[in-house]
Amino acid sequence: MHASENFRSPKAGKVTGHNTGHKMTRAFSLGISALALTLTLSACNGANPLGPNPNAKVATVDGSVITRGEYDKTYKLISKNMGVDLENVSDPNQKQMIKQTLSQMVLNKLILDTLIENEAKVMNLTVSDQEVKDYKQKMLARDPSAAKELKKFLDENMMSEKDFNETLKQNILTEKVVEQKAGKQLAVSDAEVTAYYKEHPEQFKMPEQIRASHILIKAIPPQMARDIKAQSPNKPQAEVEQEVAKQKATLQAKAQKLYEDVKAHPDQFDDIAKRESNDPGSATQGGDLNYVVQNNIDPAFWAALKSTKPGQLHNGVVETQFGYHIIKVADIKPPKTSTLAEMKPMIHDFIESQKKQKVLMEWAETERNQAKIDIEPEFQPKAPAIPSGAPMVPGTNAGTGTQENSANPNADSGNVSLGGAKKH
Repeated sequence: MHASENFRSPKAGKVTGHNTGHKMTRAFSLGISALALTLTLSACNGANPLGPNPNAKVATVDGSVITRGEYDKTYKLISKNMGVDLENVSDPNQKQMIKQTLSQMVLNKLILDTLIENEAKVMNLTVSDQEVKDYKQKMLARDPSAAKELKKFLDENMMSEKDFNETLKQNILTEKVVEQKAGKQLAVSDAEVTAYYKEHPEQFKMPEQIRASHILIKAIPPQMARDIKAQSPNKPQAEVEQEVAKQKATLQAKAQKLYEDVKAHPDQFDDIAKRESNDPGSATQGGDLNYVVQNNIDPAFWAALKSTKPGQLHNGVVETQFGYHIIKVADIKPPKTSTLAEMKPMIHDFIESQKKQKVLMEWAETERNQAKIDIEPEFQPKAPAIPSGAPMVPGTNAGTGTQENSANPNADSGNVSLGGAKKH
């Protein structure tokens, strides 16, 4: 699990002006908002019941085959973005339930992608490479930091530009299908926007935001203990704990040395972060975490930020559950309430996305009930992993039907679905 994912775990579920300065890091409004949140619905286990053959069949949807390669690709992307560490789940029953539930979500997503692709063929809808390029450029133009955040997203998720473009292509195709199905249902009036703003005042109160950078020397005792036990299964627990303490002391000393180096040469913070930080999400950016808010950050980390003035290095090394940090504060934005004029485009997109999502879910439910879907035995759920009525639409909360990405007005709200690994 990436440290940056732990420090900042933004909450979705509503329109909000919250943390607008950090909008690209939350999801990247280029269209990976849906992707990032779709990814959070997937499995984290690397089991391969069908073996290494990427052409092995996982399922068929009206004759269209979902392959093991497509499944694994989506599985890997989602598990990476989700950041769930199953090694920290000690209860074997709970672990198995998580695997089954999330694995089923991956399969449901691929089934939906296939249904959309099949429907697009019937409707004679296609997406050209130029459309993908134009779509991306349009989204990049919305924010000066978008290109930088895209690179960061791809690096964090070990995703190629080609794979990302395929994701956008699936997203655009989905939008086309939904728009054809919905027609005038998607129209959003000014009255709807104003009503939403008045009915949800708390959503437009932006908390204090602090832009920070850090250098992490990772030291997570449970993980360290597991690594020691893996190397020496018969080592007594007391000796394991002693070894963990010894390793922590060494890492703390390393962090202290780096702190002294940065304190003596503050202009070298970025270079040292790139070279030494164990947080891959921010290290490539010179340690930059962009703007963070209190409820999305480790409490000890936030306390350090609050005690540090803009432009200054925090006094001393900070210890959190993830290890040791050298922290620098760049800027502070005080709390504010966004006006209707400021939020109108975001609210409009949010309401439109909800309408798109409703159309998509209703259509998908009907299509899935009518489609001939054959799932290979190895992928049949061993237990009712997902509650009855749970959404099969990517970007939704399992069992609730609420779409996470559409609740983020900082994202491109038309992104009702993303096809993580399907071929076109």
